[in-house]
Amino acid sequence: MGPGVLASAQALLGDLRVAFQERVQLLSLELRQAGLALTQMIMFAVVVALLIVSAWLALMVGLFMASTAFGLHWSLAIGVVFAVNAGGAVGLWLKVRRLTMQLMLPATVRTIRASMPVSAATAAPAVASNEPVMTPVPPVPVKEAEHG
Repeated sequence: MGPGVLASAQALLGDLRVAFQERVQLLSLELRQAGLALTQMIMFAVVVALLIVSAWLALMVGLFMASTAFGLHWSLAIGVVFAVNAGGAVGLWLKVRRLTMQLMLPATVRTIRASMPVSAATAAPAVASNEPVMTPVPPVPVKEAEHG
């Protein structure tokens, strides 16, 4: 190898080092910018949640006031507001329960089971059900305490 090849290799390594440093610097700046954007998004989400809660409270006060304006006793009007809130909560709870099935990755489990040999597929527990999979733990033998 001549001195020209060695100089070219050193120049190439120097260029690669500079290019790598520039890429790392760009990545660092973009990660900082992404972190700031994520922080702003979280702050805005908190403000939006507060605004939604205050709007919901105003709506419930309006429902209460309208109920009493139509001659409903105030205790019944509170019951109406409670029923609306409880009904919404129950509806959302049922929706969440249905969505939990997607957390179990049912299509992936079916695909994996379909590709398993028959003996392994039948021995595997039913993961796609609503019930948690519980494996029995054998009892640990307990030594009797010596009396002394």
